[in-house]
Amino acid sequence: MTSDNKRAPRFVIDTCVIVSALMGDTENDPHPKADASVFELTQGEEGKSRLVLPAIVIAELNGTGILGGTNKPQAERQKMHSAITGYLDGLHFIPAEVDWFTAQTAAALAYDHMLKPMDALIAATALTVQADALLTWDDHLLRLDGKPDFTVPVRKPVDGGGQGAFDLAGPGFDPLQN
Repeated sequence: MTSDNKRAPRFVIDTCVIVSALMGDTENDPHPKADASVFELTQGEEGKSRLVLPAIVIAELNGTGILGGTNKPQAERQKMHSAITGYLDGLHFIPAEVDWFTAQTAAALAYDHMLKPMDALIAATALTVQADALLTWDDHLLRLDGKPDFTVPVRKPVDGGGQGAFDLAGPGFDPLQN
């Protein structure tokens, strides 16, 4: 809770924010996404915001090629899967399941804004839980900001001062190389 007794803001977190926090910045993605992503997640851990994690994000995290490495050996995929599961088990978040209303909202958003189904579910979750903002790096979701039929602000995570990436799998483990 914030110090001035106001309700901590509720943010829906897109998969890419967690991936950026776990992976850090890379040569192929030189934007300072890791620091900002870690900062936003840390704010949730400290109770300065309330993080809402759509259920679909869990599936996306474990299925994303960059973390799970779909072309990597089973042992490496299992190591990353265990690390992701452990990270999520320790993260303080509000889980958001997909109900009929959210699914219908997602279908409409996907159609109206040409969103991928996973992105539409994340956006629909933000509307359903009446989030204060949807945090994402995804340009397709960022385009929703200010649209008349999307009443939740969409923004990029804010950098709070050089946090660096989380050490998900321990020192020396680079899922991009292993």
